[in-house]
Amino acid sequence: MLPHEQDVFFKQFDAWGPLPDTDIQSLINMYPRVLITPHIGSNTDEAVANMVETSFKNFNEILTTGTSSNLLKTPN
Repeated sequence: MLPHEQDVFFKQFDAWGPLPDTDIQSLINMYPRVLITPHIGSNTDEAVANMVETSFKNFNEILTTGTSSNLLKTPN
């Protein structure tokens, strides 16, 4: 993952010029030694199925026990 990648990936740029993120621009300048792709590792059938399964388990656990083993604790 790259910081601020949402400002660059899947955007339409009218002209070839500097990108809004200098870190990403530096990496692009190293092409073809560096190839940059958006973070899409969670966009697989298996990953989506696991997310849905975990969500349903969490929901059921909260309904039946009032808590969840995956409950996030926030600072006071």
